[in-house]
Amino acid sequence: MKVRWLAVSLACLFFCSACAHLSLKSPTEESLRETVDKVWTSKTQRKWGPVYDQANEEYKAQVEREDFIRRSNLRVVSYSIREIRMTGPGKAAVTLGFTVNFTGTDFSGTAEEEWLWEKGEWRVNMMPQLNTPFGSFAKPPAPKK
Repeated sequence: MKVRWLAVSLACLFFCSACAHLSLKSPTEESLRETVDKVWTSKTQRKWGPVYDQANEEYKAQVEREDFIRRSNLRVVSYSIREIRMTGPGKAAVTLGFTVNFTGTDFSGTAEEEWLWEKGEWRVNMMPQLNTPFGSFAKPPAPKK
């Protein structure tokens, strides 16, 4: 009798933990807010590796992690999430206010980021950042053999 009780208890435990895991892996506004906070907190701490890790897969295919970290020299002083809008299945727009420091002077601004649900987590779409007025950061296509 004790063995059955133990088996039923373990089965319930596994079932509940599986359900809890599934609820964490859905594209919700709350999970997006947590991820945006994590990324922007990393920016304020000048930890660029975690920022790159949350980039969308298409961007990562074009920019190497070390290159991203080497070029990241922005000094983010503070940020605030102003608005989160779910724009479609697995897509969201996040409006942020931020302050950056450049040569000892603080500048404030706003930014709107597109976030995509990829591989079970929110990823910021960094593809628009590849094209700048000074050229593209994208890798040229590999020569065909």
